[in-house]
Amino acid sequence: MLVNGSGLKGERENKPLNGLMSLLKLSTKFTPMELINQWTKTASTRLKGRHIIDARYLTEEEVKAMGWTGSCLCISLGTKQIDGRISSPLFLYASNGEGNDAGFVMSSGDENEYFPIIELGEEDE
Repeated sequence: MLVNGSGLKGERENKPLNGLMSLLKLSTKFTPMELINQWTKTASTRLKGRHIIDARYLTEEEVKAMGWTGSCLCISLGTKQIDGRISSPLFLYASNGEGNDAGFVMSSGDENEYFPIIELGEEDE
């Protein structure tokens, strides 16, 4: 089930996360420095040259579809194709490697900016 065409899958069908966790389990045979180098190369290959085309927080519907209790920053990265289309994977910030809930984001620079987790509580009836 897709939510608002965002590409987020509902009902905790996090197959990409499950695949990532399998990779992380296999990574126990590498030293921390080897893992840093490997993931730096992967991040560079996948992210270098992309553009941020949207930055927002997850909607309540998307949070529920993820099975989370809080909303987090969601960044859409775009790569312009030859025909002018922009492909845009979504980057979500999770609280841990299993993707159990929304995560806190900090950025560096002149000021230490941050993007908090917005907890979605039960509304009073």
